[in-house]
Amino acid sequence: MSGPLAIAATTATLRELLLTGMTELEVDDALGSDVLVSVDSPDVALAASEENGADSRLNLFLYNIVRNTGYSGNLPPERDSRGERTGNPVLGLDLYYLLSAYGVDDYHAEMLLGGAIQVLHDTPALGREAIRAALDPATHVGLPAQLQEAGLADQFEYLKISALPMPSDEISRLWASFNSSYRPSVGYVVTVVLLESTRPARSALPVTRRIIRAIPMRDLRIDRVVSDAGAHIPIDGATTIRILGRNIGAIDISVWINNIDVTTSVTSRSANEIQVELGTVAAGLHPGVAGVQLVQPVMLGDPETAHEGFASNVATFVLVPTITPVAAAGGIDVTCTPPIGAGQRVRLLLNQNDAAPGTVPRAYSFSAPTGNGVMPPAVETGLVNIPITGVTPGVYLVRLQVDGAQSVPGISAGRFDSPEVTL
Repeated sequence: MSGPLAIAATTATLRELLLTGMTELEVDDALGSDVLVSVDSPDVALAASEENGADSRLNLFLYNIVRNTGYSGNLPPERDSRGERTGNPVLGLDLYYLLSAYGVDDYHAEMLLGGAIQVLHDTPALGREAIRAALDPATHVGLPAQLQEAGLADQFEYLKISALPMPSDEISRLWASFNSSYRPSVGYVVTVVLLESTRPARSALPVTRRIIRAIPMRDLRIDRVVSDAGAHIPIDGATTIRILGRNIGAIDISVWINNIDVTTSVTSRSANEIQVELGTVAAGLHPGVAGVQLVQPVMLGDPETAHEGFASNVATFVLVPTITPVAAAGGIDVTCTPPIGAGQRVRLLLNQNDAAPGTVPRAYSFSAPTGNGVMPPAVETGLVNIPITGVTPGVYLVRLQVDGAQSVPGISAGRFDSPEVTL
């Protein structure tokens, strides 16, 4: 695998490829001088070409480096849960080059550029032996010996050289950014250069024994959640929800409501139905929209232990509060089942229930104080005091709305009559 010097080694390999290929094509004979190939920025190459009586040359400039899309995803994690390094993922790079020709005499630039294009066209890929030969400091004077140790010839991908279509507007933008006079140019991309760190990594011990277990896929499915109370379900000692679905009859299937395990409150099971008594559910549920999910574990390991296996879809129902209101100084105390969380939105709704015939009953709405009166470290409360002001004295029907879930008033003789408070 290549090291951090692989980018420089790639540029050096291309330069040596051009020098050797141009000589084989006898371009130097046509020029009347040796072919020069520099690897400077275009403005520096122009200045060098104009110095010392001027010379004709090619310039190979690396102007962009892009992460290779084929190696950018699906890489294994390089650190474990403790933050220790477990591997050195490969970094794949595509190198973008601009090849420019600087001619002193007529037709020199065209000769140089035509020869270079022919050389690169005849060499669409560089194998290991070609790279080792190009980076051999014994045969290439001035080449840093460290580039031979970059590992470029040892990577498992070949270096592929492709002509890069470059519209005229893109070339214009490039040369404008170089702050240099334009020279005939072509673009090339070299892919893929693979970099891998040599930093030490933590290696896990080999597996001493393999335990393979095949388990057929189980499609746990919840179709709906219903109750005798209807779509809006209160919690009291007699409230039972029925979870209707498919493949849910196994005894080891657990029931979760809002990420709380309520399996101990299951009262019956069948292939297509599970019943849960909400009145015996452990603390943690709050009024509002509740999500139900079924989870069936899978026994794995030696000795076998339960692992999270198959999970159903999430079905929802509305858990409404059951309330008992009492008039208090400056407000109304409301006892609520299930308890209210500190971060829930709570509103008190009052509707006049003793309005005189022919008059419009009054209605009011008040918000609970911030935090609903919950004092840390507590996170919930079963009693909330809601201040009220400007309410006309009378008898009022009381409802409580918690995160959109509204308590259900009692009805008798065709009219709502409970719970009530006299103000």
